[in-house]
Amino acid sequence: MHFPNAPSTPENRSRRPAQEFSPAWSEPSDASPLRSSVSSSTPSAPRISSVALPSTPNTTPPRSGHLPTPPTSPETSMTGLGLIQLSPALIYNPNRPQGLWNIASSQAPSGSPVPHYLQQSAFDFGVSQRSLTVRVRIFGATTKWTLEVRASSSRGVTVYDVLNQLGFMLHTPVGNSEYAVHGPQATQSASQCFQGRARVDPTAMQTGLKRLDFLGGRVTVAGLAPARDNSSWDVYFL
Repeated sequence: MHFPNAPSTPENRSRRPAQEFSPAWSEPSDASPLRSSVSSSTPSAPRISSVALPSTPNTTPPRSGHLPTPPTSPETSMTGLGLIQLSPALIYNPNRPQGLWNIASSQAPSGSPVPHYLQQSAFDFGVSQRSLTVRVRIFGATTKWTLEVRASSSRGVTVYDVLNQLGFMLHTPVGNSEYAVHGPQATQSASQCFQGRARVDPTAMQTGLKRLDFLGGRVTVAGLAPARDNSSWDVYFL
C-alpha cells in the first residue's frame, strides 16, 4: 500500500465515462460452503458489471463542508501522510450518516449525491492520486479486508473507481478456505444474511456465499473515514 508524499496539481477533467476495471484478484477456485447444484435450465448467476455513468454538467465537487449532504469539516478527512482529503461525496459523517451507494444492487439510493460525482476525483480540490487503500470490517470478527483501489485512467482515482472496485471485491464468492478462518460468530451471521438474500434472489444459490454477506446485513456505503493506522480509509455501512 502506497500513498504519494504530496498531492499533485489538479488535472483537466474530461467527461468521458470511466474505463472498465480489470481486477487484480480472481474468484476462489474452491466451492462456496453454501452453494447448491442447479440444473441447466436455471438462469445464470448475475455478474458484476460497470455501472453506467450519468451525463451531468461539467461541475466540480464543492469543497469540504459545502456538499448539501452530509456536512463535515476538512479535519475529519485527513490522513497522517499529509494534507490529503477525500472528496466530499465520499466522506463519512458520524453525526448524520447517509446512504451513498448500495453494494448489493450497485446503485445509489434515493437522495444520494454520489451519481453527480462518479467521474470526479476521489480526493478534494481535484487532486490526482494513483491509488487509495480502504478497509472493510468483517461483522462478528476482529479482522478486516484490505483493498488497494487503483486508478482506472490517467486522471487518477475517481469516486467511481472506489465504489466499483469495492463492489467487485465484496461480490466475490467465499470459498471453504476463506469461510473457515472467520470464526463461528462471523460465519453464522454471514449464513443468515445469505439465506435472507437467497429468499429474494433465487439465483444467489448458484454463486453461494459472498463477502458482502459478512457485512452483517449492512450493504449500503455511508462513506469513508481515516483508519487508525493513518495510512488507509475505513468504509462505513448502513
